[in-house]
Amino acid sequence: MDHASGHEADQRRHVVTLRDEGTHLVSRSEAKHVLEGVEHFREVILDFHGVEGVGQGFADEVFRVWAQRYPEVRLRPERMAPLVEFMVRRALRAAGKPWASRFQSPLRVPTLGR
Repeated sequence: MDHASGHEADQRRHVVTLRDEGTHLVSRSEAKHVLEGVEHFREVILDFHGVEGVGQGFADEVFRVWAQRYPEVRLRPERMAPLVEFMVRRALRAAGKPWASRFQSPLRVPTLGR
């Protein structure tokens, strides 16, 4: 996992590069590992570039459980493949986020093979 090197320069924003953890992130323990120590930032950008899929447990742990534990931290998923985006939206809806259906990934990764 790449926790961006600007740690001292910007305590407000932090980028987590998820592809370093693998192309398929499925478990709650993987989610906890990925988010370890980032609760001190105001915004955490989750860069999903290179991740092909996430499991329900991973998405729920990040976008419902962790997000409820640290409501002052904004999680911003970026560059999601379609299957990843589907699971993120599903977790957000389960968390009762009314804007989940309108959620748009700002830097969406093109579908493979296009």
